[in-house]
Amino acid sequence: MSKQLPVAALAALCLMLAQHARAYGSGQFNTHLTRCNTCHTGGDPPTVKLTPAERVAKVGARFQVTAGAAATLMLEARTLPGKGLGFAIVADDGLTIESTQADTRVDRQILGHARPLFIANGRYRVPFRITAASASCGRTLMLRTTVLAANRNGAPSGDGMGADSASIVVVCTPPVQSPPAREPPRP
Repeated sequence: MSKQLPVAALAALCLMLAQHARAYGSGQFNTHLTRCNTCHTGGDPPTVKLTPAERVAKVGARFQVTAGAAATLMLEARTLPGKGLGFAIVADDGLTIESTQADTRVDRQILGHARPLFIANGRYRVPFRITAASASCGRTLMLRTTVLAANRNGAPSGDGMGADSASIVVVCTPPVQSPPAREPPRP
C-alpha cells in the first residue's frame, strides 16, 4: 500500500472542508499543504455508503471490477433535511476516478464537490466512475470517502462528518475463447 495514501486522504478531507469553507468566505486550501485551518464539528454525522451501480459485482463485503473496463459506483449519503453536503473520495493508485456530474470534479485522484451540494430532503446519490488499470489485475485497491453535513450557519460548528470505504478487487479480463472447430459436413 502506498505511503502517500494517508497524505492523500488528509488532502481529500482538506479539499472537502476548504471547498465548503470557501463557500462561506472562511478557510483556506493550498494544494501544497496537508492541513486545513477549519475543523467542522459538533453536528449530527451523515450516514454514508458506497454502493455498486454498473459493471460492479458485490462479492461479500468487496466490490469486483474488471481491469480496463469503466465501472460506475454510487456515493449515497443521508443527512438531516436542510443540511448541505461536501465530500471527497480518494482512489488508490491503480484506479482512475472520473466525475459524472457537473457539480463534482477530480483533482489528483480525489473526487469531490465543485461547490457544496444541497438537496432539501437530505438524501444524496452521487454517481462516479472508476477504471482499474490492467497492471492492477489481481490486486485489491481501496476507495475512501469522507462526507461533511453542513448546517449552513457560516461557521464550522454544528457540522457532522461521516466516512465509508470499499475494497475493490480487480479481476483480469477473461480470455476470449473461440468455439471448437467443426468438421465439414459429409456428403
